[in-house]
Amino acid sequence: LPLETRLANLAERSALSEREKTIIPLIAEGLGNKQIALELRISTKTVGNHIYNIYRKLNISSRYELLALLK
Repeated sequence: LPLETRLANLAERSALSEREKTIIPLIAEGLGNKQIALELRISTKTVGNHIYNIYRKLNISSRYELLALLK
């Protein structure tokens, strides 16, 4: 399945917000929090908060686990 489809399935199951859905592909590309913040024109702290929420909703604790879920 394409990344978009896998992401949509994950988002639906886990009630991810629109912003969280925009951050996940950037993480999958290998961008760090600072790069994501620049890309989305938000603060690094805000990116950290979104990532924390993504991890909580998906019951994971690392980028590696997130990438494994997207495979």
